[in-house]
Amino acid sequence: MPIVYNEITYGVLTVFSERPDAFNRRETEILSQLGKSVGYAITAIERQRALEADNTIELEFHASEMQLPVARLADKLKTDVAHERTIRRKEGVVSVYYRIFDPPQVSDVEECCSSLPGSYDILSEQTETCDIEHRVDSWIGSLVSEYGGILRRCYAAENDIEIVIELPQETNTRSIVNRIQEEYPALRLTAKRQHRQTVDTIRHTQDAITDELSERQYEVLQTAYSMGYFEWPRANSGEEVATQLGITQPTVSKHLRLGQEGLFEILFGSTETKEEYWASIVYLVIKRRSGSSGSRQDE
Repeated sequence: MPIVYNEITYGVLTVFSERPDAFNRRETEILSQLGKSVGYAITAIERQRALEADNTIELEFHASEMQLPVARLADKLKTDVAHERTIRRKEGVVSVYYRIFDPPQVSDVEECCSSLPGSYDILSEQTETCDIEHRVDSWIGSLVSEYGGILRRCYAAENDIEIVIELPQETNTRSIVNRIQEEYPALRLTAKRQHRQTVDTIRHTQDAITDELSERQYEVLQTAYSMGYFEWPRANSGEEVATQLGITQPTVSKHLRLGQEGLFEILFGSTETKEEYWASIVYLVIKRRSGSSGSRQDE
């Protein structure tokens, strides 16, 4: 039975018997499900390795044209478009945020976005950039993450799309490349390189923020930031942020105030709190480098 997850085959589960016809249909189905469960477990482990590993593999893909939303936007608007971030919403919906550089008229952006699958909102429009939120069921970043990878870059210019993904060093890259190219035939692999991560204090800071804030506070702050609420002058008001989130303006103000209080606590909190936070980072770095499993006090 294949050990497989989402069409990536990791190996084969082989069971022997001295008797012919030893396995009936029910046993075969159970073993098949076992193979899928093992495949899922391997994928989960590789995904964790991609997040924690110091040594990883970067794969760079290019295409001259394709139907990815970021490429369609760049092609129709005749400008550069970059993927900024992705947020998973309820009921399987994914919010993908794009930044359009040197945007044309807002009517042209709206017309172009209306041809994309799913739904969209224009979050902010400045002279040099325009930020949009595109809500879809899935996209290429979802495919990459399912196989233990991380999307590091997705950038499109007219007639050129660049995608960079990062994978654990032990990953079967050939299988993943084949799967990506099956889904997106226009992509061609142009580079494969070893990558050594530096100390990722930004990731630890983000972890501290997510620990300090509630899920709703984090969502409100992130949406407000994407919509230019914190810019001067503001690109969008608190009422417009509330409309985007489907909640009332006073509720937005409450979450913004509490969220900012949490951020300031991390930045300006007591000396003991800050020392504890940075000590945790130093401990994780030392432990990762030494491979030690000793207690933090010992380290």
